[in-house]
Amino acid sequence: IKSNLKFIFVVDRSGSNHTYRPLLPDGTYGAIIPNAESDPLGHRRFTALESFIRGFNSDEEEYLYWSMVSFETGSSEDLPFTNNRSQFLSDIIDEHNDTPNQDDGWTNYINAFTSVNQMILSDVQAERDRIDNNPELDITDIVSSNYVVFFVSDGVPIISDPDDSSSILFQDQDAINSQIVNILDLREGNEMYIDGVQINTA
Repeated sequence: IKSNLKFIFVVDRSGSNHTYRPLLPDGTYGAIIPNAESDPLGHRRFTALESFIRGFNSDEEEYLYWSMVSFETGSSEDLPFTNNRSQFLSDIIDEHNDTPNQDDGWTNYINAFTSVNQMILSDVQAERDRIDNNPELDITDIVSSNYVVFFVSDGVPIISDPDDSSSILFQDQDAINSQIVNILDLREGNEMYIDGVQINTA
């Protein structure tokens, strides 16, 4: 039986990491408070990820994959799945060093989890296509995957009001939970391709 272990780091790149403005009772933001930002240089987010990558022990690197999704107002798959651990670590260090140039925007949890969902579905489809498009392969050649998500954020899930850009909206907890459930349920109907999905938060 062949099975991959695939890590997905989901990293908050919103502006609150480098600029802290208190949320006022009327739903607006107050003045910037100096030296109150959560992670202006990315140390709290990336140092732990780098340590995890360096210290992860595996005798089967061939079946070990790494990836990263960043999010703020939108989300993007900055580092797609790769099993080149040294290159991935180098890319994560580059992301760390470039933190002051990247953190901006809102804290859109729903977009982040939607991206994770699509990333896993695309990965499953790629394995389906590999089997379907090679006549010499059959069901016994399927390589399934365990997906382990690390969701790292400093903030409250908020976005700008699409009807009034000067106002903010808190993302509904039920809507966020629904996205998480959708990810955890991806194994249904994909049992041959997905061994499991786990979501961890920090």
